[in-house]
Amino acid sequence: KQMAMKYYVDGAEIGKFSKANSNATNSSNANNAWDGLTASIDSVNAWASTNGYTLEWKGLVWWQGESDGGRTTAEHQALLQTLITDIRTYVSKSTLPVCLIQVDSRTGGTDASGTGASSESGILPIRQAHINTANADNDVEVIDTSTYVGDMYYQDDGNGSFNAVHWTTQGHVPIGYDTATRMNNIIQGTLSWSFLIIV
Repeated sequence: KQMAMKYYVDGAEIGKFSKANSNATNSSNANNAWDGLTASIDSVNAWASTNGYTLEWKGLVWWQGESDGGRTTAEHQALLQTLITDIRTYVSKSTLPVCLIQVDSRTGGTDASGTGASSESGILPIRQAHINTANADNDVEVIDTSTYVGDMYYQDDGNGSFNAVHWTTQGHVPIGYDTATRMNNIIQGTLSWSFLIIV
């Protein structure tokens, strides 16, 4: 059987998922996504144990948002690689497969000139960081969302400023299918339960 666990923090940049800023190491930080993510993992493991299941975590899906736009490739890559390592350590699987769903660079920008962090120039370094991470790790795959076109996404600029890409149902379905296919390519063996962590 397979099961998915979803965890997200709306509008959160990758730094909020940093173990280094968790309450365990920084007690003054009361709003850290790492604490919430690990609490959710612990909750699922406790549920499984109570119900007589032994779980093995099989994959991580990182759905990238535009909140990280504006970082350099090196900055984002360092944060991403650290996050992957920390999650793998937490679930005791050093080769946990990872799929990185890239944010689309066709955002129009956070302003009409397209120069903001969510503009193409702000997003492209993040997309390159994903590619670099995958090139350095055989258990990481990249889902290139720029291949999805037409009515699969829309831009929300109702308030006079762009809010980058939000995916429609027509976009979520093929992205999900491609992610499952890529994940299957790097997962070896068949287990009773498999989990995807979607953040």
